[in-house]
Amino acid sequence: MSATDTPRRRAEPKRAAKPAATERSVAENRLGLRLVAPAVILMLLVTAWPMIQALWLSLFRYRLTAHVSTFLFCLKGLYIISSCSFVDI
Repeated sequence: MSATDTPRRRAEPKRAAKPAATERSVAENRLGLRLVAPAVILMLLVTAWPMIQALWLSLFRYRLTAHVSTFLFCLKGLYIISSCSFVDI
């Protein structure tokens, strides 16, 4: 084979058309989704709740000994970004 020859590609066989879904298979798929949906929703809630709670608690400065909570919103983030150790990185 010389440098000017290009390798020949094999002809790919044509794929058969996908058969149309029957009413029974569509009904089975819907039933499967209905059975799985509550479990998926529960898993999402169990996963999302601690993250939402952590985000909410990060917005407050709460002292267990004084029982005083102060709403910080962005003050904590602004302090971190404006600190010298963060800028020097």
